[in-house]
Amino acid sequence: MKRTLLLGACLATLLLAGRAQAQTVTVDGIVYDLNTDRRTATVSGYVGNAASVSIPATVEYEGVVCNVAYIGVDAFHFCTTLESVVIPKGVTQIRDNAFYGCKSLRNVELPEGMETFYGSVFGNCTSLVGIDLPESLTGMGYNTFDGCTSLRSIVVPSGVTEIGSSVFYGCTALEEAVLPDGATNIGSDAFYGCTSMRSIVLPAAMQMVGMRAFEGCPLADVHCLALVPPIASYDTFDATAYENTMLHVPAGTADAYREAEGWKEFQNIAGDAANSISAVGASGESLARYADGVVAASGLAAITVYDANGARVLHADGVASLSLESLPGGIYVVDVAQGGQRQVLKVAR
Repeated sequence: MKRTLLLGACLATLLLAGRAQAQTVTVDGIVYDLNTDRRTATVSGYVGNAASVSIPATVEYEGVVCNVAYIGVDAFHFCTTLESVVIPKGVTQIRDNAFYGCKSLRNVELPEGMETFYGSVFGNCTSLVGIDLPESLTGMGYNTFDGCTSLRSIVVPSGVTEIGSSVFYGCTALEEAVLPDGATNIGSDAFYGCTSMRSIVLPAAMQMVGMRAFEGCPLADVHCLALVPPIASYDTFDATAYENTMLHVPAGTADAYREAEGWKEFQNIAGDAANSISAVGASGESLARYADGVVAASGLAAITVYDANGARVLHADGVASLSLESLPGGIYVVDVAQGGQRQVLKVAR
């Protein structure tokens, strides 16, 4: 009898503890799962229909204030009325499919401190034209922007070393993807079907580029700054690219690339990426010029500067000029992107 009573008391204690730890509340259409012991909240759903949602940094339940820390699995998926969302400081993770299928979503404000995107977070957000990713971001799961057919440009933060599988799959409007200097791996199908992409710069740290990573991309130029050819496969790029694309590699490494799987298929290889090349935009007109320590663009542009080892040393978005006066003397690669066109310059300081 005592044993039965003791067992019942233990079960009751566990049930009460469970109730103390986990509660679900809905405030302004946002559903939260609360852990009142840890004082944290996960956004687990949305039952409203507002076009704009600003998620608060905290939510209160029976006098207990919980900090919103996560956007949970499927939290806003298929919210087709959602056009804008503001995610508060303190949120570190957005989990699988959180905004999948939000076809009207145009504006997303992410906080500094955000660390990880899980799989398909913004998949099939077909109205998303651009998004500013915080520098604190270190992880991007598979299919993060899969099917974002309006996404035009992306700058991947410096803390992201791996571009996951199918991250930009089918982003047919994507013209520019700026990869961080420390990026070492590009997963399979990462840029598959990005039919507006004309150029890509692969940083010096690159070690592996997966299968079909750039299949279906009408690339005019690939600038690979790695001194050792990254691991690649025969179908990393498609047959059209192997026939028509110019592969720019560091001076003195062209022969190594001509012997490496996934690179030897290129019919046009130039050993000039360490010193870069001079080029003009797709229209045949010069997009930028360099004089007196300043790169001047013909209009507002994204300007990225690499040193002779392929490390990114300066970057600015939406500027008409960029001074190189802060850099020591040497040879630099200047990549200028403007309105779907691109120009790569070699400059000497």
